[in-house]
Amino acid sequence: ARMAFSGSILAVDLYALWRAYGVQCLSYTFDFLGPDRVVYTFVSVDACMLAFTVAVSARAYLDATAVAAAVAEDAAEAPEFDIFGDPEEEFHKQIDHRLINGMKAMLAYDRCTKSLPHRMLPFINIFDFFWQMGSLVVFFDTPGKSCQATFMLEWFRSRGLIFLVGLLPMLTGLGLAVVKASVQSKGFAAALLSAGQAVDAAAFGDGPQLCTIFIKAFWVRDTVDTTTLEMNVLRSEASKLGAQLAKARAEAEKCAADFDAKEAKANAAAEAASRQAELVLGSGRQQEFLNQYRDAINLLTSTQQAMADAHNLAQTVSAGEIPTAQLTMLQNNAAAAVGAAVSSGGGGAGLDLGGGAAAAAAAAGEEEQEGGGVAGSGGTGGG
Repeated sequence: ARMAFSGSILAVDLYALWRAYGVQCLSYTFDFLGPDRVVYTFVSVDACMLAFTVAVSARAYLDATAVAAAVAEDAAEAPEFDIFGDPEEEFHKQIDHRLINGMKAMLAYDRCTKSLPHRMLPFINIFDFFWQMGSLVVFFDTPGKSCQATFMLEWFRSRGLIFLVGLLPMLTGLGLAVVKASVQSKGFAAALLSAGQAVDAAAFGDGPQLCTIFIKAFWVRDTVDTTTLEMNVLRSEASKLGAQLAKARAEAEKCAADFDAKEAKANAAAEAASRQAELVLGSGRQQEFLNQYRDAINLLTSTQQAMADAHNLAQTVSAGEIPTAQLTMLQNNAAAAVGAAVSSGGGGAGLDLGGGAAAAAAAAGEEEQEGGGVAGSGGTGGG
């Protein structure tokens, strides 16, 4: 809310300066700034301080939001309470987890408050208080007739009224700013801790050091405390990362075992596929051999049939039952059939069969000639 309020005032300051650019506005105080630059100077410095305050507040808000989100995420990852385990040990686990989250928040707060811009805020607030007090003097020494920048003058007066209305809260803020600025001194911090320890010794004796704890929680935190917090947080993170590493290794081992098993299955399947391919290839060769053998048998059968037909034909011719011209035509047809069978069958078997067919054809021709001679002699005798 304070950041939004300061941002609104800053926006009006910038708008007033933009509208009053190049317009004369005379004031009759603080002549060393120049009579026509007094109001511009006060409004400009006020805008600069507001801009710095808004920027630091916005950065702190963003950092706080990020830390709150991280703490909420860590809180959601709290270890589950094992009802069957040791109650004391489970209780310590839950407490340690929450303490670590609180330590992270405290470390983030320390980093934010120890940054240079945030350490400058108390001094900016002290300077702004006295600057606004000086603006009240300009408030009464700048008449409206001598200032043509009407909007800027009206806003400057309104800004003074806002300061007067919030004077008491600003005095409280001024006191806190002075204390914060003083706490940043190592001597004051040591004196404050010594005073707290003295109060604890007088009030509580050997009991809990409540004042010292209160001072360290809200005002002073020495280097030992911060280092201890960081060490505890780092140990917790190391323990968490160790658990995650062990889990990742277990998963990796499981994945490696699954990979080895699947690789073995794949190799076995590849070997089975290779054997099956060899069987398929062997059956194909056997089928090819059977086809060739079947073709050779068919060719042999057809050749033997042709030889038998030729022999029968030769006997028929020798008996004088078929004319010579018809014998020649049948002989040519048989030779063509045998040649076609030889050319289609191929191979050594086909060649041998073709030779047998040729021999059969030659024998038929000789028998034809003998038959012709007998027929001629018979004709002569008859003659």
